[in-house]
Amino acid sequence: MGALTWLFPFLLYFLEYQVAASSSSPLSSFASSAHPLCRHDQRSALLQFKHLFDINSNASSRCDRAGIPSYPKTLSWDENATDCCDWDGVTCDELTGHVVGLDLSCSQLYGTIQPNSSLFQLSHLQRLNLAHNDFNYSRISYAFGSFASLTHLNLSKSGFLGTS
Repeated sequence: MGALTWLFPFLLYFLEYQVAASSSSPLSSFASSAHPLCRHDQRSALLQFKHLFDINSNASSRCDRAGIPSYPKTLSWDENATDCCDWDGVTCDELTGHVVGLDLSCSQLYGTIQPNSSLFQLSHLQRLNLAHNDFNYSRISYAFGSFASLTHLNLSKSGFLGTS
């Protein structure tokens, strides 16, 4: 029994040292603070969607008249960036990297949204705000119904044609 009495404090010290060393390790702090990168397919769908539109300040003129600043959020979407979760208007799930929110309200977007738009590839969307743009009398597509997790949809003052 006497030989084990010195072993216990040594093991306790060793364990405390290991816990302290691992919690102060730069690698462990990086791993705990990092979020997963945007998934490649999600990034690709967003970039394809971006290229469908022209930027036209008149498309969001209602925002400016209401005192809401409008600016082209998609201009921040850098084609060379790997993490679309950092782009203006994009919200990602912190665990999976799926795009779950897209707020492009007052983004000066002008163009047409077709039923085969890459927007509808963002199948994990929960919130979608396209308000105050000019989608040039695009028909409200049946594809909006494919967003199984969608809880918030705002298409107001966006120049859509039809009913939802």
